Parts: sequence; structure tokens; C-alpha cells
Amino acid sequence: MEKIYKIPKSIIQQSDKKEKLFDLIMDSIKSYLKEIIEKIILEERAIFCEEEKDVGNGFYTRDLKTPIGEIEDIKVARTREKNFKSVLFEPYSRTAFMIEDLITAMYQEGCSTRDITRILGRIFEIRYSPTETCQKFCV
Repeated sequence: MEKIYKIPKSIIQQSDKKEKLFDLIMDSIKSYLKEIIEKIILEERAIFCEEEKDVGNGFYTRDLKTPIGEIEDIKVARTREKNFKSVLFEPYSRTAFMIEDLITAMYQEGCSTRDITRILGRIFEIRYSPTETCQKFCV
């Protein structure tokens, strides 16, 4: 985690390269967040295995949609008995809880599923179809 990301001077000096700079910063943030999530999950599993007398059994990968964009290929630890669940996200969930809460609140306040889909795409670069939005989050 102690990586230092170097931003090429050529990107900073050219104002038309702001988008590339922004993308570089967002990629760095996502990479850092991915590392943190994976370390937290490993610690959770270690504690779980100690308390439940279970043993680690590798990893599976999951993509997670977050307010800063999609984080791909997060290594999620598992145990031999398959009883371990991370507190960071629900089993089978692909969306961070903050986005789920936001979608539900927007729908309850009267936003259409098309509006919600358009807003998520514009702000968070997350793609859902209006049907998928309603099926997953509208109650």
C-alpha cells in the first residue's frame, strides 16, 4: 500500500489532458481501495477461522460497483466450510451498500427508473438498465 504513483509532467502541463489525469487519479484510488478491501476481508477471515475453528480455502473474485466506479476482480476470501461472510458486502451482492441506499431513496422520492439509470451512469459511471434497477432496488 505504500506505492507512490507518479504523474507524468506532460499530462499536468497540458490542459487538454485533464481527463487523462482524472482517469489516472480515479484508477489509483480504485486500486488503493481494492487493496484495502482485500486486506480487510483477509483479516475478517483470520478472525472467523480462529473463532469458528475453520480454515481458509482460497479466494473467488467479485466485481463491486461503488460511488467511484466499478472495482474489478476483488479477491474475496473463503473458508473450507463456506460459512464465512464478509461484513463489507452481502453474499452475491455486486453493489456497495451506499449505492443501494441511494437508488432506493431516489425511487421512493419519485424518480423514475430511467432517471435513476441515467443519473447513476452520469455520476458514478455505473450501468444498469431501468428494468434491472427496478428488479433489484424498488420496494
